[in-house]
Order: sequence, then C-alpha cells, then structure tokens
Amino acid sequence: MIRHHDAVWSLDMSNPALISSFTNAGIEHLDVAESPWGCACIHSVASGVTQYAWYTAPSVMIPAQAANGHMVYIRYTAKATALTGTLRCNIGYSSVSAGAGTASGRYDAATSGTYDWTEFTQSVEMPVDAVISYIVIGTAPGSGEAWIRDVRFTAMHSSG
Repeated sequence: MIRHHDAVWSLDMSNPALISSFTNAGIEHLDVAESPWGCACIHSVASGVTQYAWYTAPSVMIPAQAANGHMVYIRYTAKATALTGTLRCNIGYSSVSAGAGTASGRYDAATSGTYDWTEFTQSVEMPVDAVISYIVIGTAPGSGEAWIRDVRFTAMHSSG
C-alpha cells in the first residue's frame, strides 16, 4: 500500500537501456560525461514539432500500478535557454471511470524562457482503475533548448 509522500517512480538517468525510445532526432539522453552540466539528463532542442522521449514499459517503471487511486505529484528539474515552447512531463493512461484516453500534462508558459536549474511541479489525480500506457518527457513545439533531470512521481494522498 502506498503511504503519503511515498516515491512511486523516478527516472533512472544512469540506465540508458530504459531511455531508448525517442520520437525524433531533437531529443537525446546525455550521460554524465556527455552533459555540459556534469549530470545525466534529457536534452531537447525544440523545433516546430514535439520533441519527446517516450517510456513505454510502465509495468516495469511503476510496479503494480502503484499510483492508482492517489493524487500523484510530478516533479522534475529543468534548465532552459531561450525556450519558447513548454516542457512536458506526462503520464498517459486509460480509465473506464475517467474516460478511455486521458493524460496528465503541463502546458503553461511558466516553463518558457531562460533559467538555471529550476524545479517544476504538477499534480494528477490517478483513477483507481487507471492503466498507465506511457510516460513522456520533452518539449512542445517552439525554439530553444532544455535539459531535464530528476524526474520523479510521489503519491500525495488518496484521491478518493
């Protein structure tokens, strides 16, 4: 049983095998040696199309759908240079009770601009019957660059 503030999942940036399914050439995994910041991270060069890294093994990443029935707090740290699009860190899921195709996401201007490492947060209420199909991290259409690290989900409390 998940307790208040239990970590549900975090992206292991040191495991390149997990980070293997990218949608286009504008996004890449940088290990500690490749990163100009000395930390493993996801690097996105924003363009006119979405630049997403898809993680499609949620049964491995979030064992036994541990987030279901909880308010989940999504946290990540990002750095950006002249970013005109927005950052996205989404949990894609389906749920009979909430509708067939639902997803969480952050799509606001707070992630645009130029800034040093900053923590961003959002929350999503996960239905008890949710089936997580993917996790996606990246940038929406725009310009500029972004680096994303420390992606983690925390169960806040029961949503029921």
